[in-house]
Amino acid sequence: MNSFEHLMCHLLSSEGYWVTQAFKVDLSKEEKKLIGRASSPRWEIDVLAYNPRQKELLILECKSFIDSVGVQAAQILSHDESGKSRYKLFVDKVLRETVFKVIKRQLVKLGMITDDTRLVLGLAAGRMKSKQDEDVIIKHFELMGWRFYSPDWIKTQLKKRSESGYFDSVADVVAKILLREK
Repeated sequence: MNSFEHLMCHLLSSEGYWVTQAFKVDLSKEEKKLIGRASSPRWEIDVLAYNPRQKELLILECKSFIDSVGVQAAQILSHDESGKSRYKLFVDKVLRETVFKVIKRQLVKLGMITDDTRLVLGLAAGRMKSKQDEDVIIKHFELMGWRFYSPDWIKTQLKKRSESGYFDSVADVVAKILLREK
């Protein structure tokens, strides 16, 4: 969902990240074969967010699931078919390592990051199936060294935006209308 990705870009930008949306990964034919997707189009990352202070590149998958059941931990942890299709970078190690290598190569070549930049996988969730699912994902992501942006984190950031000075963005205006105390 483009709107949710845009919201995450805005929130991460206000946290000091330089962001871009819908980043195309230039996989070679050999790399596509390696990941078992020889005929796939260019791989796309929802959000790339670079934090220059930490020399960290966040590779963020955004799952809003606003009007659905929400993110389910079992789909990420059990590697079932729905998880394999929905959370590819989280469940397929060869895919993840290959995509990370290519992203780093692309961005180093462009002079946007350096070889010592740390790449971190992340997930932003607009809705969780349950608190238990959220707790399981938090623990799993900590073990993997990944980043998780929960619905509560998003709400907290929007609340902060509602209390800040005027900024001409849809997210800030809506946050001020809905969340600002009288």
